Amino acid sequence: MVIREQNNHWLLITQPAHAWISGQIAENWGGDGFARPPPWKELCFAAARHDDGWTGRDIQPEWNAGTRLPYDFKNIPIDDHMTIWKQSAAIVEHSSRFAALLVSRHIMGLFSMHDFSREPESIRLKADHFKKQQHALQKRLIADLEYDGFCKSFIHDNNLEQHRRLLSAFDYLSLFLILGESDAAVLDDIPAHQGGKSLEDEPKKVRLSRRGTPAKKLEAKISDTWVVSPWPFRHGHVSLRCDAILLEKRCAHQKELDRALQQSRRELFAVGLVPEP
Repeated sequence: MVIREQNNHWLLITQPAHAWISGQIAENWGGDGFARPPPWKELCFAAARHDDGWTGRDIQPEWNAGTRLPYDFKNIPIDDHMTIWKQSAAIVEHSSRFAALLVSRHIMGLFSMHDFSREPESIRLKADHFKKQQHALQKRLIADLEYDGFCKSFIHDNNLEQHRRLLSAFDYLSLFLILGESDAAVLDDIPAHQGGKSLEDEPKKVRLSRRGTPAKKLEAKISDTWVVSPWPFRHGHVSLRCDAILLEKRCAHQKELDRALQQSRRELFAVGLVPEP
């Protein structure tokens, strides 16, 4: 779950909905000088489905006693996070082995950011087992794809690393836009492309700044507009959208949260991206 505070109300956006926005970003990506490494459809699919493991948890969110809101992706226990990550890669594999490989590599990038030295021994042991499982999954998928007539030419390290960096950027950008906690951001590790060749040593930086101020009141449509420079998309304007759940108050316990979610209404969450004038 991703939670955005909005004038003493909260917009709850499921992880699969956030991932769908990542997929929308990927579908629009590829402006002048920005790489679209093949196979691109598989990367779009991985971006849109990389959080499928959250589906069950987000359908019935768990109450967080500390915030009196549902647990979100930032405060669930790392033990649960590893279970969700494993499920996400496994679910995607049923539709695309290449996309599952990308999801697993993305997951391991997130996994490596956590400091397990502060965790109890039981979690460190589980983390070690999880790491071995994901490495084994990646090795199996690569070995399998080597016999795939379409994908075999795309599984070399440079191409897979470009995919991982882009998937990470799309994931981060989606979360940044949904949370809306800052008026500016910089994506500083974007694969570049020029004259049909990838520029491995010259990553691009993409800057975002909010145009105007956030909405003063809660409306049916959240309409933040962001200026993006340099422009990484193929078209002159990009609209991103998904449904959100409107939660109007904090809840004292799980049953109250369940009732509030049953009675809540859906809102359209939408943001616009425009090039620098």
